Amino acid sequence: MNRCLAMSKAFILMKLKRVGYNQTVLTMPNKTEVLFSYETPVAAQLPSGDYVRTEQKFSRTTTRHINKWLEGVNAEQVKQSFIEDLAKERNIINVTHSVTNTELLSV
Repeated sequence: MNRCLAMSKAFILMKLKRVGYNQTVLTMPNKTEVLFSYETPVAAQLPSGDYVRTEQKFSRTTTRHINKWLEGVNAEQVKQSFIEDLAKERNIINVTHSVTNTELLSV
């Protein structure tokens, strides 16, 4: 299967869900969920089930978005670049390469 087709299938597997005003969760093919406040990724749930949040300071509104999404869970503070990397295209491609052709064709 060529790389372009595999990449397009990976994009089909992503899910975007609005969870509040200016709050969106992107679910990746590997089950990572990334919370965006406005257009900035600021927190995530990893495939392991662990949560992370940015250590970078943003507006009070973005802080409220993060706190609401993480309510009731412990989240490790990480560098903003770590969360940004979770949402980058190269991670989607890496996930695609770990999926077999049969799995891609069944999508």
